[in-house]
Amino acid sequence: MAQHPPRVIRAYSLPVPLFDHLKVFQRNLQLAADLEAGTPAREGDAHWIDNSRALANLVQQHVLFSVAAGQAGMQSADFAVALYQGDLKAVKPTEVQR
Repeated sequence: MAQHPPRVIRAYSLPVPLFDHLKVFQRNLQLAADLEAGTPAREGDAHWIDNSRALANLVQQHVLFSVAAGQAGMQSADFAVALYQGDLKAVKPTEVQR
């Protein structure tokens, strides 16, 4: 596999709503990591969540959301609307649909 030079995305250059979303997500990830580690992280600690790790996690979550939408036979936007409006229900695989 060919190696590509790393690209830089400056978090502060994102549109404000996207940057705010990234920072909220980063804080949530950091809180979970701190709770798991039993101590608040400092920059450089193994469980420190920086912008890159937060963005990677956010992208992964969006990929999973897209996969779920595809499994439902929907586009991501339609899937999001259906979830928001309550037209779609997530159930456990063991639940029987009637």
